[in-house]
Amino acid sequence: MATALNLITDAFEEARVYSPGESIPNAKSAAALRKLNRMLESWSNENFLLHFQTEETLTLTAGQASYTIGTSGSPDFNTVRPLEILKGTFIRRTSTLDEPLAVKSFEEYRLRRDKASGSVPWWISYNPTYPNGQLVLWWSPDSAYALHLLSLKALTNFSDLTTTVSLPPGYESAIVYNLGLELGPVYGKKIRPDLVALAARAVRVLKNRNAQRIPPKQLEVGSFTRRHGRSNNINSGPFA
Repeated sequence: MATALNLITDAFEEARVYSPGESIPNAKSAAALRKLNRMLESWSNENFLLHFQTEETLTLTAGQASYTIGTSGSPDFNTVRPLEILKGTFIRRTSTLDEPLAVKSFEEYRLRRDKASGSVPWWISYNPTYPNGQLVLWWSPDSAYALHLLSLKALTNFSDLTTTVSLPPGYESAIVYNLGLELGPVYGKKIRPDLVALAARAVRVLKNRNAQRIPPKQLEVGSFTRRHGRSNNINSGPFA
């Protein structure tokens, strides 16, 4: 566990801007915090650098197909805004019956002519609007089902210099080495090859590890089945 100031101090030392034990002025610590958060925001756009998948259980509303999700204002689901919805999301109909949801693009949902019919949802789409995202289900749920949402979440920014945060193994090293690369040139220090190598290796380790946890995209098995003697169209859904 570490604070942002711990990471910033170590990064300054790796960049050889400050020596171990040397005090860092408040203004430079604050500037480094902004640079640290910008780096984390950049990493959040690279799926393989995200440090966790998360599953959340959200209660749907009968007759409501569209839901806002995020932490701004009064969203339908008040939770950290997802970056991407993952295969593995499902509807729990009863204690013994789950219905997997196909993850479709928001553009595919927009092409649906019938958006009002109610039944057990068959697919979910995500529109990554900001500050809150938009989840859309098709069909519109006909009951208050439990939605088990599997998603990728962004790396958390540091709100201040002193709050202690817990990061998964390997992230502190990756942050320190890469932040050192960001800070060094600002203060007139040349980028050292050994620091470049350490930073690249730390990121590579994270990407390789996290890649094993993100399932490859694949076609839904249900897209090739028949129900009640009628065909299931891969593009338009069951019986469409």
